[in-house]
Amino acid sequence: MPRVERGLKVIPIEAVLNLRDEDLEGLVAWALKVKALTITAPSIVYVECGGGLRYVLGIGSLVVGEEPPFNLKYFVISRVSWVDGCFAGVGSPSLEVSRGDSVKLSGTIRALDFKDPVALLVNGVSGEHSVALAGPPSRRGAIATLDDNPVLYKSSRGYVSLLVSGEGARRISYIAPLISSCSTVGGEVFED
Repeated sequence: MPRVERGLKVIPIEAVLNLRDEDLEGLVAWALKVKALTITAPSIVYVECGGGLRYVLGIGSLVVGEEPPFNLKYFVISRVSWVDGCFAGVGSPSLEVSRGDSVKLSGTIRALDFKDPVALLVNGVSGEHSVALAGPPSRRGAIATLDDNPVLYKSSRGYVSLLVSGEGARRISYIAPLISSCSTVGGEVFED
């Protein structure tokens, strides 16, 4: 559980999810470079706002020491706090998106692993999704489904997604590289 110091900047997940796709890609590259602290479970911090305001950081929020890119909305930590998170960019990011033929499916994504931050960030996303027909090898366990169809897997190195486009795919393309490049997530070590 990392400690966040007064004066650090917090980029809330809601600001991240409002970015255009090209800015989202740039943010991932920047977060990996600066080894941003990526929030892996909701955490409460105090931010500057008059006398100080308690603020809940959602999964995927970032805590950094430098000015965020793209004029992103951010808050400044006003009191020392402890948060659930890991430092991105410590290892190599690993996200494999299945290629080939895909089909459009409408439905809601459901997390099967309630401790995995990638699965949780896509949990409840509804709408139309483009899903690859070719799945990963059976040795990998599904951690999220689109209705009854497995669409997200965890491997020993990171993540495998069958989601090719749609909001679920967009969220995975943001958080999976960050989480898979952390040295530890929930006690599990991703090795390079």
